[in-house]
Amino acid sequence: MDIHISTRHYDLKELEYQLASDSAAGFEKFSNKITRVDVVVQAEPLGASCEFTVKLNGHIVVAKVAHDETTKAIHDAALKVHRQLSKIHEKAAKH
Repeated sequence: MDIHISTRHYDLKELEYQLASDSAAGFEKFSNKITRVDVVVQAEPLGASCEFTVKLNGHIVVAKVAHDETTKAIHDAALKVHRQLSKIHEKAAKH
């Protein structure tokens, strides 16, 4: 699984980078077929936004959250991806 973290008009602190990296690595527990995770953290007028794009066989999962705290945006976007990946995992397990 490849993890790519990038920013737009924003400099990530070490804690924020580690949180994004750990969150992306945690997606692997839902499927070992994940090929790539792109994380984009972008400056917004009142804070920051975080977007996760997860590519796995036959599916692309995207979640974007804007918040006034960067760590909260990363955390909330990761939770959205967790919910989507768990739904995909449940559907695959039923068939």
